[in-house]
Amino acid sequence: MENKLFYQTPYQNWNDALPIGNGRLGAMIAGIPKDDVISLNEDSMWHGKYHERDSLAARENLDEVRNLLFNGNIREAEKLVHTTFTSKPKYIQPYQPLGELKLWFSHSDIVEDYYRELDLSEAIVRVSYTADGIKVTREHLMSAVDNVMAIRVTTDKPVKSLWFNLMRRPFENGCEILDNNIISMSDTCGEGGVLFSCMMSAKTNGSIKIVNDFLEINNATESIIYLAANTDYYVKEPKEEGKKQLQAAMKKGYDKIKSDHIRDYQALYNRVSLDLGSITSNIPTDLRIKSAKEGKKDIGLAELMYNFGRYLMISASRAGTQAMNLQGIWNDKFAPSWECNYTININTQANYWAAEACDLSECHEPMFDLIKKMLPNGRKTAMNMYGCNGFVAHHGTNIWGDTAMNGSYLPSVMWPMGAAWMSLHLYEHYEYTLDVEFLKNTAYPILKEAALFFTEYMVKDTEGYWVTGPSLSPENSYFRNGETGTLCMGPAMDLQIVQTLFDAVIDSAKILDVDEDFVDKLKNMSKNIRAVRINKFGGILEWDQDYDEVDPNHRHVSPLFALYPGKLINYKDDIEGSLRSACETTIIHRDTTHDGSVTYDMDINWTRVWKGLLYARMLNGEKALDYLDGFFANGTSVNMFAINDTLPFQIEANLGAVALVNEMIIQSHMGELYLLPALPKKWENGSINGIMARGGFKVDIKWENRKITYLKVFSKYGGKCQIRFPEGTNITGNTNVGISDGVVVFETTSNSEYVFKA
Repeated sequence: MENKLFYQTPYQNWNDALPIGNGRLGAMIAGIPKDDVISLNEDSMWHGKYHERDSLAARENLDEVRNLLFNGNIREAEKLVHTTFTSKPKYIQPYQPLGELKLWFSHSDIVEDYYRELDLSEAIVRVSYTADGIKVTREHLMSAVDNVMAIRVTTDKPVKSLWFNLMRRPFENGCEILDNNIISMSDTCGEGGVLFSCMMSAKTNGSIKIVNDFLEINNATESIIYLAANTDYYVKEPKEEGKKQLQAAMKKGYDKIKSDHIRDYQALYNRVSLDLGSITSNIPTDLRIKSAKEGKKDIGLAELMYNFGRYLMISASRAGTQAMNLQGIWNDKFAPSWECNYTININTQANYWAAEACDLSECHEPMFDLIKKMLPNGRKTAMNMYGCNGFVAHHGTNIWGDTAMNGSYLPSVMWPMGAAWMSLHLYEHYEYTLDVEFLKNTAYPILKEAALFFTEYMVKDTEGYWVTGPSLSPENSYFRNGETGTLCMGPAMDLQIVQTLFDAVIDSAKILDVDEDFVDKLKNMSKNIRAVRINKFGGILEWDQDYDEVDPNHRHVSPLFALYPGKLINYKDDIEGSLRSACETTIIHRDTTHDGSVTYDMDINWTRVWKGLLYARMLNGEKALDYLDGFFANGTSVNMFAINDTLPFQIEANLGAVALVNEMIIQSHMGELYLLPALPKKWENGSINGIMARGGFKVDIKWENRKITYLKVFSKYGGKCQIRFPEGTNITGNTNVGISDGVVVFETTSNSEYVFKA
């Protein structure tokens, strides 16, 4: 099984380091032999404080903007939006690092037998080497049980000295020395920002002392470093909380902390296992990535990336912590790209596409908590800017649930769909878990408020269709009468999201037997929301009219929301495949260069993953694999972080890749378990255990020669189970089954297993 990233060369830059995390605390382990540096993060370290930023001028200019757009006066409409709709201040403030922990070792710079690894099965980073004839081994872990980072340094001979220093931040107040050899740094994260405290101490079988603000250990063969960090976002007294955590950890001891950490982590990680038939590689990960960039296909990389993505989710998103931002929790910049915020026109959503199928509902919870924080702000924004009831958010938010426009780049900011798309994750959680109490108390009230906004915000166009607007197709622009434009009334993605939202509310209300009048209103409006349309080159129409694109190779494929993550375009209703064909035409158009050739080189990695998911929904496993291979070949750092030459690490590509593998092996969005719907030829033999499907089904699948040989379905809640097997499958099972249109249908009882063998 592919469960290790490993290297035989030291760290070169931040994207070579190996991430650890417990959901709240994160660190990047460099593993430099002599003078090491560990980059530290805490997930509530957002600069400054919450600001009320809604533009109150938007509401009084809304009708004028709409009239200008309906009359084709795009430039004037966009000028009015830019000046009266955008927020003040324009940008939300950034997520920032906690600081650095620095370690100095007294041995020489020359080392032999260097090795470092990230063990995905235990969530531990190990580094080992020999220097001056002394074998040095380090273990690094971030415990969710004990809320500390623990580092164990062992040597086979006493080392003269180790030095540790905490911690560098710009404009810091410096460190102070507390009782029990604790070095502490406390400050605020910007004016009015969170109060934080970070502290460290150590235990050793050598001698230990404080020198200025350094901790020095001498003549030791084992030293354990403990680090704790807290903010007043979570606790009233961060410094006191940190002292308690450190003291408890030192009393408990490293061995017990380690065993509890592994047990806690594996309770999540071991729920799902994937085997694509590859032999575990003995080639260092950086060399495998290099080979992928040179065009070599490596089946094991897909398996390794799948496990690495699940590891990242567990390490960056635990119940009670913050949702994953653009880099999860791992950021080393005080002014990071895009403020390292929550970009909710795809990126934040993609972070969680794989959560439910990987049986990690607990890791999905921080996203739900973020939506709850957005809700009261979104009510204010809806009324302040649009004069509407309900709940709205634009394309970015932060730890305080900001819902105002973020930024001044018009192709991004005038997009009132963020709350609607985010809210759909609540319904997805219900679909997988069938948790009626969650639907009643959490999901439905928020979904209803998101839908309520659009019942008041949408207006009818000249043909009598309900449209959103002013709005846009995220970050894309078009040509019209020799001018470029961004805004329109009723772009395709908006209408697809609204229809999907209305459907979720209608279905939820039926389950809960509530709100008959509101449901009737949504049904009546749905009749007059435009269906997906085809443009002049045979793709999906993106805007309200058939414009030419300013950038035909644009990275977003927003008009294909209806195919994935939505389901308005699907293999059941689109029997002839005309809409799916139009989706493929759109992708090909995006990937076609000026000379007519098709390339993946223009895509950034989250785009590649999204396109792969779209092909999986089109039941095309070969194309889906092409995009997954392109992910490895065109923008993966040696530590497997998704990066590009000109862009920083963006975690949604890593996590989206997990969702892509899931969709290639099982799909459940159409009321049935579709097995191996997009399995590529190269994955001819394999298995997956523990994957979840909508309806509360846990599934184990084994296949040989692309045919299913074993299937186990565990039904958590009972009810009808429908399974679509690959064509030509012969099955026998331990239950009576009926077959209709190639689908096996049978009733299940709660907490029961159903086994099929071919």
